[in-house]
Amino acid sequence: MNENRRKIIDATVELIKESGYENLNVQTICRRAFVARSTFYYQFHSLDEVLNHCFKMDYVIDQTISDKISSFSNPLDKLFCFHITYLKQTVGLGFDLARYQQIARIKGLYPDNKVNYLTTSNSIITYIREAQELQLIHNPTPPEILAYTITKSMSGCIAHWLYEGGNYNLIKDTLSAIS
Repeated sequence: MNENRRKIIDATVELIKESGYENLNVQTICRRAFVARSTFYYQFHSLDEVLNHCFKMDYVIDQTISDKISSFSNPLDKLFCFHITYLKQTVGLGFDLARYQQIARIKGLYPDNKVNYLTTSNSIITYIREAQELQLIHNPTPPEILAYTITKSMSGCIAHWLYEGGNYNLIKDTLSAIS
């Protein structure tokens, strides 16, 4: 990802954390990112497009985190590290940004609305398969189905956390639900 694109995404995330997304506009993002309006529109076609990029999985789980996950030898540790990291990033986005993401999905603003489910599911299939082979997971369901089920359960926990106004420990409750 080029530097201007990253600066715009980072500025957008910061602004939403500070004051929500209702009053977010291109001019404010450009000021925060120290880029010209023309640079913004060279990188993104609209405000919705930059918001969509804020929620891409590769932005949430970057290479450093991926390396940390890979450093574990136990596949269950990898699985839990992946989910804890994802949940911490969700909480770290802040309530408003996480809520915007859910509302946008519900309203169909993301044309690839299943991308997060598929990316998350595909990311953990290998951990589940390895854990089944080592008899750490005794459930004989195919790893692809287990991964999808875990991902949907996590998404449900996140949706409930948003419904409750972020008033409980998302990480603790989600991990106990999927354990």
